[in-house]
Amino acid sequence: MRRPWHRLAAMLAALALFTMLPLAVSAKGDEVSLAEAVAIRQQLVTAPDFVAAWRALTPAQQRAVMELYRHVNIETSMVEGRSELTAPVTASCRTVGYTVTARSTFVGALLWRYTHWLQYCYNGTVITYFSSWPEVYLDDPFWQYAGEVSYSVLGGNGQSYVRAYRQGAFCQYFPTVGCAWYRYPWVEIWAYGNGSWTATGAIN
Repeated sequence: MRRPWHRLAAMLAALALFTMLPLAVSAKGDEVSLAEAVAIRQQLVTAPDFVAAWRALTPAQQRAVMELYRHVNIETSMVEGRSELTAPVTASCRTVGYTVTARSTFVGALLWRYTHWLQYCYNGTVITYFSSWPEVYLDDPFWQYAGEVSYSVLGGNGQSYVRAYRQGAFCQYFPTVGCAWYRYPWVEIWAYGNGSWTATGAIN
């Protein structure tokens, strides 16, 4: 999990590089500064109709906001919830997960969050039950969830472990462009018959 000072250092380094170049230049040569792009983005995400607000921007302003969205910081974290599963056999059960979070590099705002959950039961030696599912949270109108692109399982019931892998897709959406580019978070969770678990994840 990236520590707060690591996130701040990444933001400052990116800001130093980003401010060396104009974000966008219109046909008339009008430059849009980083500060202006950040302010425009804030107006867009709080507008009652962000599509109409987007269309009201000049081409240079639109390009500046698009460039702003290219820069994303990724955080990861383990999570664990209370299991409410009625196990098919007498066993201990856990609900665990791993989250990949995307934030704007320049404003620190939450963009989206992708969590892979694994619920499993164990008897001290083998896995007796498991179920896996994704959970998605969107907090920015310029991002859309495009669905799952990959899911696979190794091991499972009656085995000493289960390994569940999921990958989702998020579309960077602009009203006049559509999906300009995609981000693909993935999470892999390993759970064992003794009850322990581990996980990892990142973004492609």
